[in-house]
Amino acid sequence: MLKASQLNVVRQSNTLLSNIDCQLSTHELVALVGHNGSGKSTLIKTLAGEMTFNSGSVMLDDIPLGEYGSKALAKKMAYLPQQLPDAASFTVAELVMLGRYPHQKWLQKPNDADHAKVREAMASTQVEQFAIRIDAKLSVWEV
Repeated sequence: MLKASQLNVVRQSNTLLSNIDCQLSTHELVALVGHNGSGKSTLIKTLAGEMTFNSGSVMLDDIPLGEYGSKALAKKMAYLPQQLPDAASFTVAELVMLGRYPHQKWLQKPNDADHAKVREAMASTQVEQFAIRIDAKLSVWEV
């Protein structure tokens, strides 16, 4: 379970998040809806440990988020930002394979077990048909 309590994020004297309380259970599907500039991305980045907060707490399975190392955190949680770096032109299958990073040793190439997990993840989310599509082209309508 991911839980934020009294979460506050302030940058350059601007309050981006104020006293946010939320709780996300494992395997729960959540929609975060709001106007542009309302703090949706800030909240997601903060809950993912990508952005620091000024006060409050973020706990993952009753452990403060900051106590996790990067691989340990990646084994528990991941998110895919809406905008990837310009240099990242991955196929969907390659993008899913990035989720295997915390389960591999340093500089290890994906093995048969990794490929099987990617196929399993893509099947469970019903995206196998997009495996060889480039991520940047997924939202483009083809005529």
